[in-house]
Amino acid sequence: MFWTQFSLVLEGVPHAAALIESVVALGTRLGLSVIAEGVETQEQLEQLVKLGCTQFQGYYVARPLTPDAFFTFAAQPWAGG
Repeated sequence: MFWTQFSLVLEGVPHAAALIESVVALGTRLGLSVIAEGVETQEQLEQLVKLGCTQFQGYYVARPLTPDAFFTFAAQPWAGG
């Protein structure tokens, strides 16, 4: 998992994309699940997909849930339940 700020730096740091792409590639090559944390917009998600990231969490994906709401959400077929 990499921190929210990595996805936010896409919006202005020249080498941020190369750094994120490298982190994703390294994690994948080591057999780790790489999850971008703190994805808040469709634009961030699309940029991360272009850089090779395939797993995300954050407000764009889903808001925080109560325990009961989580189990209902997780039971949906599209959620892997």
